[in-house]
Amino acid sequence: TGVYIGTNSVGNLVQGNYIGMDATGTNIQGNGINGLSIDSATSNTVGGAISGAGNVFSGNTNYGIEVFNTTATGNCVQGNYIGTDAQGSLARANGFWGIHIESPGNTIGGVGTGAGNLISGNVQGGLFLEGANAANNIVQGNWIGTSVGGASGLGNGGAGIWIYSAPGNTIGGPAAGAGNLLSANGNAGILMHLSGATGNVIQGNTIGTDITGNLALGNHYEGIYVERAPSNTIGGAAPGAGNLISGGNTWGIYLT
Repeated sequence: TGVYIGTNSVGNLVQGNYIGMDATGTNIQGNGINGLSIDSATSNTVGGAISGAGNVFSGNTNYGIEVFNTTATGNCVQGNYIGTDAQGSLARANGFWGIHIESPGNTIGGVGTGAGNLISGNVQGGLFLEGANAANNIVQGNWIGTSVGGASGLGNGGAGIWIYSAPGNTIGGPAAGAGNLLSANGNAGILMHLSGATGNVIQGNTIGTDITGNLALGNHYEGIYVERAPSNTIGGAAPGAGNLISGGNTWGIYLT
């Protein structure tokens, strides 16, 4: 693994690095496991919203970033390019998912300028929230499946976000800048699966178009696919809570 942050490692800052790429930020020199692993560690910051703070996590054999074990909470991942070159225009895939989370209470992206991550071009998918411990995470303001700026597709091989038996997560939100852009991915924009995936809130996202919402960049299958996952919220009555779901090759929303 390129960077490993282990038990009792609190309050560390990882900024401005190329992890899995050469010094030009163009060519893959991947690490043998993950780009970054946060194992049982709390309150670490990976990247940041200010210019130059973001890291590039690309070309690694497994995940770009993996956060795991129940005490890995309060970590913040912002402003990084995960699965692309340093310009955010070419796919430089991590072999599994861009980000894999099995822990509670972490933040991926944010509402401020520069806080969102670019999570594109990865082999298996963009962001994977897995299991009962992957609860109450906040995912906001990210580009998932597009090039930087959101004008063209640079899709992940699978879903943009997969919520697998993970409860209580927030994907987007009604506030300005909270919504994610989830487009041009090889499966659904968002996939929720199995009974543990309950109480999740999906609001304010743009799914299947470019950043303007006017041009189609469809996900290969559904905009949002929900299988055996009860009591989740998609959209809402508050201003900004509704999602834009367009351009996909099958259903906009499919509940089964």
